[in-house]
Amino acid sequence: MGLKQTTAPTSEPLTIAEVRTHLSIDGTDHDAELTILLAAARSHVETRTLRQLMVATYTLTMSRWPAGGVIELPRPPARAVSSITYYDENEASQTFATSKYHVDISSEPGRVVLDDGEDWPTIDVRPEAITVVYTAGYDDAASVPGAAKVATLQLVGHWFENREAVAFGGQHATLPMAVNALVNQIKVPDVN
Repeated sequence: MGLKQTTAPTSEPLTIAEVRTHLSIDGTDHDAELTILLAAARSHVETRTLRQLMVATYTLTMSRWPAGGVIELPRPPARAVSSITYYDENEASQTFATSKYHVDISSEPGRVVLDDGEDWPTIDVRPEAITVVYTAGYDDAASVPGAAKVATLQLVGHWFENREAVAFGGQHATLPMAVNALVNQIKVPDVN
């Protein structure tokens, strides 16, 4: 199974003004750097929590259909499935009809579930025989969990103050312990 983010978020869970306030920065002199740090911190929180904070598009590829008639959609919260395509036994690309499955966005992670009486179609034996394109992420910045926002602010602040791998005087600058505690509050459980 492969997972790739094909369209990145177009917004952040926090504004630069909120970051400036958190860091007690007056003026806009550091905005370019803060913008980069904010995107990196959001990405770090997403990676550590296995969660998508802002809306993005993902492509999930599989070499075979999952047992049990359920495809799990990593990086919750799932929003919608755009398409499910596959290569049939004749090596032709096909689109799996939306009338044969439903998308459960209430579960975490989201799922594609076969409708009663339906079966997965026969596929060609090849890597990436099946492709699921879907969107994931919270509706807007206001919907992002507070723990994710605070962890993101903590990271931006830490990286702004500690711009190198090692702080002045040879002291290692590790991530604040609060970041780990906040991330653990909203981490998607690994059920594999």
